[in-house]
Amino acid sequence: MMQEELVLLHRGRSLEQEALTAIHNSYYPGIYRYITFRVDDRYTAEDLTSEVFLRLLKALRDHTAPQKTLRGWLYGVASKVVKDYYRQTKRANLMVLFIVVASFMTASTSALPGDALYGAKRLYEEIRLTRAGDSGEIESLREQTQGERIREVEAILQTDRDVAVEFEGPINVIQTDSWRIGDIQVQVDKFTRVVGAPRNGVWVLGNDICL
Repeated sequence: MMQEELVLLHRGRSLEQEALTAIHNSYYPGIYRYITFRVDDRYTAEDLTSEVFLRLLKALRDHTAPQKTLRGWLYGVASKVVKDYYRQTKRANLMVLFIVVASFMTASTSALPGDALYGAKRLYEEIRLTRAGDSGEIESLREQTQGERIREVEAILQTDRDVAVEFEGPINVIQTDSWRIGDIQVQVDKFTRVVGAPRNGVWVLGNDICL
């Protein structure tokens, strides 16, 4: 068997059509079985097996084909072809995932409290904050987030929604039944839970505020 392989290999280096056909017919079934054990899809396995023999043909033409062990070389290439396939598939899947996530996050940027995508929007903000590189970037992101909370409140005030919101800002006016935090008028009653000693100019965080 080894002698026959060496003869086929020698003739294959000369690109003899009969020898190339013999190599293909002799080794194709084994290489195909090897790949089908590792790849579920039959058509993909056929394509990858063909790729192995295309690489052999290229190696024969470029004079880089194996000198002694054709069988070992073919199985080594088959292993590499399968690994390349899964590497490319993983990369493609990650790209699709990235596109889906990016589209999802883009769609969520205009979400308001109560919207289906609002949770994704807040998660994206947290991720950006966690990945911030330095204190300057962190502060900039926090300012953007604070501004976005105000924008959300202003947008909700233009609707008839009854949702709880969260935002922060300085107390500009304190009255018996209402405060003005930033430019937002907030109603205050006996059910309002106040922590600390609020006064004009103090920066406050409002949670679960119903507009």
